[in-house]
Amino acid sequence: MRAWQPWIRGVSPANARILPGVRLFPLGGPLKYLWATSWTGLGPVGAVLGRGTPIRWTAVAAPHEPRSLNEFVAVPAIVGTGRRLTMKVLKRVGVIVGVYVVFVVTFETFFLGMYQPKLEGTGLPMLVITTTDASGVSRDRRLARFETDGNLYVSAHHWTRGWYRRALENPNVRVEIDGAVTDRLAVAVAGDEFERVATENPIPFRFLVLMGFPPERELLRLDPAM
Repeated sequence: MRAWQPWIRGVSPANARILPGVRLFPLGGPLKYLWATSWTGLGPVGAVLGRGTPIRWTAVAAPHEPRSLNEFVAVPAIVGTGRRLTMKVLKRVGVIVGVYVVFVVTFETFFLGMYQPKLEGTGLPMLVITTTDASGVSRDRRLARFETDGNLYVSAHHWTRGWYRRALENPNVRVEIDGAVTDRLAVAVAGDEFERVATENPIPFRFLVLMGFPPERELLRLDPAM
């Protein structure tokens, strides 16, 4: 709490005492009219403060039971402001989170899912994997590819992973790399191999931000079909 300030003349801060339980609220007007909601034995008491006084006050003080308005001292503090500030912060955070969620959904669903951009120009090797669902319908998906120990891998690290689930259900997939098409067998990677491959091929943090911090990534090894 800030130091005592004699906003109303006639009381020295040195001999003022706090009267607990008193709350003052502004009533507006050219001067700030503050009313105490309770005062022992007196009921509501008004105090007139000068221009520019704080909007909220939390207590009044006097060296003895107040006899006139000239004996009030108001202690500037924040009453209700903390709650209002918290609500404002929460609203702003909510707006930011909402905008971020919309951005992630747009980025994941439309930009990556539907548009499927070619990113070879950025130095990121790509491939097109064709998976087949239980009804026999084939779908293509453009993915980043990487190699470790001579093996070809792809990573499922987005929110949308339909291609990954289809590859697990039917591991016979077709892969196109630079125009060359080969049949492959999709093998889920786990254990030490997963840790080694994931460590050698980490996902940059900026990508995680763009993707909205998706669930833990999953890896497939694409072995040549026998």
